[in-house]
Amino acid sequence: MKKLIHVDGLVIGRFSFHGFIVDKENNRLAYSIFVNDIDEPLVEFEADEKRNVRIGINYNVLNFIKENKTADKNLRKAYFKEFYNFIIASEKKASYMVFKNQKLNYVKKSSEIIELKKIYIES
Repeated sequence: MKKLIHVDGLVIGRFSFHGFIVDKENNRLAYSIFVNDIDEPLVEFEADEKRNVRIGINYNVLNFIKENKTADKNLRKAYFKEFYNFIIASEKKASYMVFKNQKLNYVKKSSEIIELKKIYIES
């Protein structure tokens, strides 16, 4: 995976999130959100062979976040709200920059994001 264009970034608590347009291989573009200096993305928007854009969560990176999160549950809720807004904005940018004329499976309806929220806030 090669990072092509840095699109957006945001620092939330202990974590720095950065959205990049990436070349997966064979000129397959994706929009990926990375955490701190980890080489694997936390969240990835990628088109499948039917040109539907899917959202994927990397659970190895999520475990890193889980292990390094703040102990204050109310603060985690506030941080997740900021992160969620960042993801929504990223989705819009990805749809415009990378996935024109493709069907997105929207973040608001994503079971992966709901699971991410549960893992981050509750556990």
